[in-house]
Amino acid sequence: MNTPTIKIAPLRKMRAVFLLAALGTAAPCALANTEVWIGAHDVSATTNWSDNANWFNVQGTGGPGPNGNDVVFGDQGSGTQGIVNSVVDANLLNPFSLTFTNNSANGNFQTVLIPDGIVTTNANALTVGIRLSAANSYQTTVAIQGGGTLVQNGSVQVDNSTTVGGSGLLPWLDLSGLTNFIMTNASATITVAGTSSGSEARGSGRLDLAQTNFITASAINVALGTGNGGLGGTLNLGEGTNVINVGTINLAAGKINNATMKFPGTTGGLRLRGVTGADDDRNVNITLGNRSNSGSGTPTGVMDFTGGHPVDVKVNSVTVGKSNQTGAGAGGIQIDAGTFDATTINMAVASNTGAVNSTNLVNGGFLIVNNMSMANQTSTGIATGSLIINTPGTVIASNSIVKTTTTGVGNIVMTGGSLIVGSNIGAATNAIDNLTVADSSLTLPAALAPSAYFTNITATGTANTINVTSVPGFFAYPAQFPLISYINAIGDNNTFVVGTLPNSFKGYISNNVSTLSIDLVITNGPALAQLKSIRWSGSPTGDWTNGVSVLNWLTNSTAVNYNQGDTVTFDDTLTGTPNVNLTMTLTPTDLIVNNSSANYAFTGVGRLSGVTGLTKKGTGKLIIDNAGTNDFSGPVTISAGTLQVGNNDANGNLPTTGGWDNEGTLAFSRSETWCSRR
Repeated sequence: MNTPTIKIAPLRKMRAVFLLAALGTAAPCALANTEVWIGAHDVSATTNWSDNANWFNVQGTGGPGPNGNDVVFGDQGSGTQGIVNSVVDANLLNPFSLTFTNNSANGNFQTVLIPDGIVTTNANALTVGIRLSAANSYQTTVAIQGGGTLVQNGSVQVDNSTTVGGSGLLPWLDLSGLTNFIMTNASATITVAGTSSGSEARGSGRLDLAQTNFITASAINVALGTGNGGLGGTLNLGEGTNVINVGTINLAAGKINNATMKFPGTTGGLRLRGVTGADDDRNVNITLGNRSNSGSGTPTGVMDFTGGHPVDVKVNSVTVGKSNQTGAGAGGIQIDAGTFDATTINMAVASNTGAVNSTNLVNGGFLIVNNMSMANQTSTGIATGSLIINTPGTVIASNSIVKTTTTGVGNIVMTGGSLIVGSNIGAATNAIDNLTVADSSLTLPAALAPSAYFTNITATGTANTINVTSVPGFFAYPAQFPLISYINAIGDNNTFVVGTLPNSFKGYISNNVSTLSIDLVITNGPALAQLKSIRWSGSPTGDWTNGVSVLNWLTNSTAVNYNQGDTVTFDDTLTGTPNVNLTMTLTPTDLIVNNSSANYAFTGVGRLSGVTGLTKKGTGKLIIDNAGTNDFSGPVTISAGTLQVGNNDANGNLPTTGGWDNEGTLAFSRSETWCSRR
């Protein structure tokens, strides 16, 4: 027979009062009752939540039981790990808040069963652990399991922290045995291992999500404590579907050493978007490993999605490894299936003496980014960013992969992987430090200047394939274009071979030792357009492009299109618009503007490039106001009229090479201070 509840009521009251004192601010302040669980496995008549005898009211005068009340699970009524000691046996048993403070270091575990068909909704905070405890040995382990559903409408906090020395013990909220977890508050947060402050905060925590999870929250924070030491934090994703809609994710900051977001098992997938959950909502900002406080240790934040788990991630920005202190920071992204799509990835951001290491590992699947910066070092702390691509992994940079600063180290290591870049890797004045490549493929555009710059190339294996997506205009075979510039060839650059070429071109890859470049040599292909001299008509459109159907030019009186390499003239005979939209990189052989009655303006996202010069004749005005960076190598000659750079904005420039002859007027109308280096 179970022991009558009434006989232990005085002891329960004493423990309940002590529990509230230990909670401090952990128990929410509300108009609801505070109900402490006192039911005991194999002692109470039942362990059901609906049995009011299992609850002790320590605050408030409302109705007994969990529904609408602040619910607290402490040491009393706890049990052996893995043994259910409380059962949510009916719907509508919905707490106002839910707090667990049981000390599992002393053998006190709380295991809650939500059976199949039961849905319980917690209206406010779900808290596991005690912050700023005076006891370093405090540990809280909680499991919520069963075939039912937990709906969480408030924030989640899993954190033990201490005000005394030592490393603390790990609080653990284990939902892995629960079928469904739903979080629906776009203003709420998930905090694991706390944001406690103080030199001895030492926060720690672990959260294992349910088998299926649908989470909407403003932020997920793991291991952000500013105190020394601590065990860090872990967020384990569920073994089934994980849909997370969130505004920010922060893994490891301050001084706590480690934070990991990962799959603990062999199954499970992830869909990650902004808080609206819409497919195109990539308003998610992620920081992995941010050393933001002085002291020892290296805060390391890692998203480890390896193990064959398909991911579908769309985010805005990712900062991988950061330090503004004398201590180090580190971070990493790891995938091998699915797609991780970010607008911007900033790696290895070091602004003080602390070193920063950043690693993006792609063992499979696709890492897609618009722009990736591999090193951002503005002080003496060494910033090192490494991009590692292993077969069958693919990285697609729709624009560029660069180093933001000339200091710092950028490494690209490829073993059977693929790297596809839309614009450039590195720059002539700021090369990526190391390319190590073995039996891999690079996809690049060809231009008059190299598309990729490396200090050191170590090429090994049987064949490293270079695919070329586009080539500039040319008018005779053979034609040769530099693809990759280097300083030191440590391996065998003869392992580079040609892959696919555009427009039925045929050719080969040449290691040009005289110019220290890997070149594309085009030997044959389709019939080439012939060079011609054309004059702007500005009709039917104002687009300057090489589209064969865009006939905005005249040869004598015949409407024609522009081809790269044509000699172009802008004069007063136009019949359409003088507002010229540069739609792309344009490489005419020569560019002449001879205008007196018509004033021309060059705008658009494109740029003037190649061997052309710019000659301005006539008394009229030419405004160069395009957003692209003009880098043509020929001379600028102003014989008459006005050449104006900018139009009260930040657009327009003149390149820094080539000759200069000014017999007219050169004017600047830029919104910022500007100087010409000519």
